Amino acid sequence: MRDKVVAQVRKFIEEHSLLRRGEKVLVGVSGGPDSLCLLHILNELKDELGIELIAAHLNHMLRGEEAEEDAAFVAAEAQRLNLPLVLERRDVRGEKLRRGLSLEEAARAVRFRFFAEAASKTGTSKVALGHTADDQVETVLLHLLRGTGLAGLRGMEPASTWREPDLPPLIIIRPLLRLWREDTEAFCARRGLSPRRDSTNLSLSPLRNRIRLELLPQMERMNPGIKKLLAAAASSLSLDYSFIQEEVGKAISRIVRREDEAAIIDAKGFSELHPSIQRHLIRNLLAEILGGYEELKGAHIEDLVRALRNPAGKRLQLP
Repeated sequence: MRDKVVAQVRKFIEEHSLLRRGEKVLVGVSGGPDSLCLLHILNELKDELGIELIAAHLNHMLRGEEAEEDAAFVAAEAQRLNLPLVLERRDVRGEKLRRGLSLEEAARAVRFRFFAEAASKTGTSKVALGHTADDQVETVLLHLLRGTGLAGLRGMEPASTWREPDLPPLIIIRPLLRLWREDTEAFCARRGLSPRRDSTNLSLSPLRNRIRLELLPQMERMNPGIKKLLAAAASSLSLDYSFIQEEVGKAISRIVRREDEAAIIDAKGFSELHPSIQRHLIRNLLAEILGGYEELKGAHIEDLVRALRNPAGKRLQLP
């Protein structure tokens, strides 16, 4: 009889068309319970799905011997499952200093750069990551605390795209997004797996950790079902966002023309759009032109909207 967690993941993959027969898929494996669960589930399903797996692990060079042991653990696990492995070390602290980012931002940028390069080298465009419903809830609260619009409140999508300037687009899939962390822990226990534990997850320095260790427990004391409510809200907002995106696409086809790397917006047509569509249109064009808009805040979007409403002689300084 198939494990219930494996069945859940199989159903989620099918519902969201995350994988196609004949595909190669990179699997990001940190060695923790979520990524280890993902690796083993996809390995169990690979013949049924008709896919080829490649494990990938990045040593961020932040935790010394502990990180080296994580890498060795993942290498041994890949060998045990007879899977190819892409294993690298990269200097996240150096990237932090070069780009003036926080340590968390630098780690994320370096990690996804690694995945994009590894995918390109191994002949795939897709990486599977072990994000769970707990990660979804934390992401929604993280975006809310930092100030966000609908795009942030919908959390993570089952599939999204990461772009690097000089590499093919990377498709990120999240097959475990319907599972909770307790599900991945229980799966590892049933399989006799001994996942690694990242000691930095206990630090209260990163905001995400404070959300997980302090904010969420307080919220759960007030409402024990808060995590499920937040996950359901993110799912609902995702549907609303997809509808808005369809309308934005129609608006772009009507009032935007491209010239080289620029987007030229018809000011009159823009002024006739609903304010919500105006803001999403700006965000979409920025993502297309810049490969993302992480450094732009809501205030910058508002400045751009105002400039387009009254464009004569207007000049803006943006990040």
